[in-house]
Amino acid sequence: MRRWSNEVLVGAAILLAIGLGIYGYVYLREVPVRERGFVVTAHFANVTGLESGDPVTVSGLKVGRIRKMQLLKEGVSVQIWLNGEVPLPRDTRAAIRSIGMIGEKYIALVPGTAVENLQEGDVIVGEYVTDLADAGSSLSDLMDKASELMSKLTVALDTAFSHQEQKAVAATLSNVERLTRRTDNLMAQNTQHLKSTIAQLDSLSGSLNRFWQNNNSAFDSASHNIAASTAQLPATIAKLDSAMTATRNMLHALETQQGALGKAIYNEELYNKANKTVDEMQALLNDVKKNPSKYLQFSVISF
Repeated sequence: MRRWSNEVLVGAAILLAIGLGIYGYVYLREVPVRERGFVVTAHFANVTGLESGDPVTVSGLKVGRIRKMQLLKEGVSVQIWLNGEVPLPRDTRAAIRSIGMIGEKYIALVPGTAVENLQEGDVIVGEYVTDLADAGSSLSDLMDKASELMSKLTVALDTAFSHQEQKAVAATLSNVERLTRRTDNLMAQNTQHLKSTIAQLDSLSGSLNRFWQNNNSAFDSASHNIAASTAQLPATIAKLDSAMTATRNMLHALETQQGALGKAIYNEELYNKANKTVDEMQALLNDVKKNPSKYLQFSVISF
């Protein structure tokens, strides 16, 4: 009888341990005991790092878990169980994201704007968001390649340059460093002067701006006058050209003795007669001045 009771106790302890294990698994994995929600399907091109049982969230709030994943020709089909507590539009999208730098994945749902809500069996669009956790391995490979390249570059420099040439390069770099340091010191010593110069330039710019604003109307008027003069310039040039043409024609007529004026200028007889006439008129004028009574006769008018 005592042996039977010991076996019962052992069996009860085993059953209790199994029950506690099941409860702990359900509690830690948050496995829903009574699935009162519904299941939708999301199609992804890549689900690297995603596992069944990973959480599904909306704005950081858990609303479900991943039930099953299946490989298809066009990608991966992921069945998502939703608890139905949060209504989601039918055009909701799913995105695979990482938690921190560890790389644990989860699905974040991005609600859409449709009027109808998601129902059992609906299919939504999924996308894979690459982050730092995914770039870790690539970055590590890149660093390894960079380190290898630097090693090869060091070996190549050691092979290409002799010890003396390397010393010359080191001296050149040292000189460049000293020059840079002296330039920094010079800039630090003349900072106040540079600030003063910049302030003066700023003041000059402000004065020029104010001068321009105060004389803007005068500049506009002068600009308009110049524009008007420029517009009249072709007509003026045309008139000058016409006058020059007429002058050339007149000079040509004079030189070739054409016309009355050309003939008169080159006719010596007419020239002599004109001189004689001028002399006679001058003599007459002198006689009038000497004997005015000879030429002026007054008649007395009787009343």
